[in-house]
Amino acid sequence: MSQIASPLTLGISQSDFDVLAKSALLSGLSIKELSALLERLDQVAVAQGTVVVREGEEGDYLYFVIEGTAKISRRKLELRVAGPGDHFGELAVVGVRRRSATVTALTTMRLARLSLGGYHSFSHSHPSAALHFVQAVVSSLGDELVGMTDTMGRILQMRSLPRHSTIKVQIDDEPPRSVPLGTEVRELLPGAVDGALVVAGLTDLRPVSLATGLVADTRLNPLTMAVWEGREIYRRIQELFREHGIRFAPRRVIVDAEGAGGETGMVETAVMAAASSTVTHPPVSPATGRPQANAGPG
Repeated sequence: MSQIASPLTLGISQSDFDVLAKSALLSGLSIKELSALLERLDQVAVAQGTVVVREGEEGDYLYFVIEGTAKISRRKLELRVAGPGDHFGELAVVGVRRRSATVTALTTMRLARLSLGGYHSFSHSHPSAALHFVQAVVSSLGDELVGMTDTMGRILQMRSLPRHSTIKVQIDDEPPRSVPLGTEVRELLPGAVDGALVVAGLTDLRPVSLATGLVADTRLNPLTMAVWEGREIYRRIQELFREHGIRFAPRRVIVDAEGAGGETGMVETAVMAAASSTVTHPPVSPATGRPQANAGPG
């Protein structure tokens, strides 16, 4: 979509400010922080029927809806309708450029948009506010994932469809392979990539937990702590655990990793294993990185 943009601050009204202030991604910012972010937003107007972003194509913008409505769909299946105060394209600000859904304007729309460069500028001048912002992005993605999971559960309960025992998974650029239905992401991804700890997965460019069970054919990629987004997500997970009174026990884990030159070596990484006061975790073997069986006395 060809978009003619102008700085948002040139034409922002009080009602525009109120709509943006209610956004799930912006509501945690102070008025001063929000004003600083608005200075980095452009505004665009689109006609009814315009495809704002297209699934599979690349883009650098996160969009906020100021006026109008849009249909968000994936693989021709409508997911939801976005209206004033909603957002889409949030993966752009965590470095994932390929669009995971198509957004089509149902009415004439006015949108505010934030580029990846604009977010980086904001993060340099307001690091604390930028952290709150990316935390809200991660939380929003989690809420969307839970909603999609609930919807899938209802569909499976309502329809008596035969289910395949295996699915096809393509990891990076490898040929697709068959794996049992429900296989967890962590069973398919390495513990580390080029020495960087794998902290999550991307299924069709959507971030998921390593404990997620796969239920449909998908493309799977690792998300590691070598990239800023992986480190931010990992730190956010730690903060969420602390907020809920869960302590972290540092452990040393040895994982196999394929070196950049093709040589296999042992890469030592420090990971934080979440341990609640009511759950006892067995010790981790330094040789395998897996829990050890309880050892007998002596």
